[in-house]
Amino acid sequence: MIVMKKTKNILILIIIVIAAYFLISAYTTPQTKKITEITLPDQPNTVYTFSSDVRDALRYPASSTDNIRYVLFNSNKINIVFNGTSAEDDTYFYTVIFNTIWKMQQFFVNNGKLVDFQQFYFINGTWYVSANETTVKPNITGPIIWIRGPNTGALNNSIELINNTIFLQGTTYGNLTLAGDKLALITLGVDDLKQVYYA
Repeated sequence: MIVMKKTKNILILIIIVIAAYFLISAYTTPQTKKITEITLPDQPNTVYTFSSDVRDALRYPASSTDNIRYVLFNSNKINIVFNGTSAEDDTYFYTVIFNTIWKMQQFFVNNGKLVDFQQFYFINGTWYVSANETTVKPNITGPIIWIRGPNTGALNNSIELINNTIFLQGTTYGNLTLAGDKLALITLGVDDLKQVYYA
């Protein structure tokens, strides 16, 4: 009888220890699942998909985010410019541009706004409006998103607004991806995960 009571007490103690372990683990283990999809409270039917973890993109250095958003949201035309002399950077740019503009366009359309994105690049003084279609040096009006990569002048990892030009810089492809996601988040008006829904 005493042996059964001791065994029962040991079993209860083991269950308590295991339960305590799981409770402590749940509160002390950092969340490691990537957050790559968000929904805005006022746009519940649109899921915005990001290339990087949204938490990392939110931490990407950017100055004057309210001013950047104002410039972008109050324009009907946004120009994208980059130096096309590096084949490696070109590949990065096209991917980052596509992913960033896709999210920005979704947001603008959901807000009843049509925005025209015009892309220009230059190689050794010759300007292009699309692959192999040359143009005279354009007189660009409206805001410019000027992209700089590791081989085309990125001085650091940042987004900054100077006059009407938003300089998006990344010293690696990963940083360019974060910069593009950060610019999309700025456009969406998101600067904290508490402002969005995510899975």
